[in-house]
Amino acid sequence: MRPAITAPVMRFLGASDIARAAAFYRDVLGFDIRQVDGATEAHRGPARLRFDQRPEDSAMVFFETDDVDAMRAEIVERGGNPSTAEKLNWIKIRMFYLRDPDGHTLCFGKSYNVPDCPRPAALVRKALPELPC
Repeated sequence: MRPAITAPVMRFLGASDIARAAAFYRDVLGFDIRQVDGATEAHRGPARLRFDQRPEDSAMVFFETDDVDAMRAEIVERGGNPSTAEKLNWIKIRMFYLRDPDGHTLCFGKSYNVPDCPRPAALVRKALPELPC
């Protein structure tokens, strides 16, 4: 099964060459590329990035994923060169990063501080406070 991005992201990213940026996000990161209202966007799960001609702007984007190792392996298989996945104890996240063609830092990670399970309704949580989620 393909690793997924699990949390919403919406970001405008400057690109010196929008076609080159779109190709990177499609070919290396596995995003779908779409034309929306005359602009080029990259979509993967709940993540949406819109490219515009602002190459001087630098950004850092964090993508929460359901499987850090599988996401990293997929990017390597597609020709990307991500960092090693590491635990960042001060924020309780295991993550890796890479840079896109315009130098934006892209981080992919998952918290290891809280168990990953469905959250019960507020009423259930109140009645069963011992649940870890």
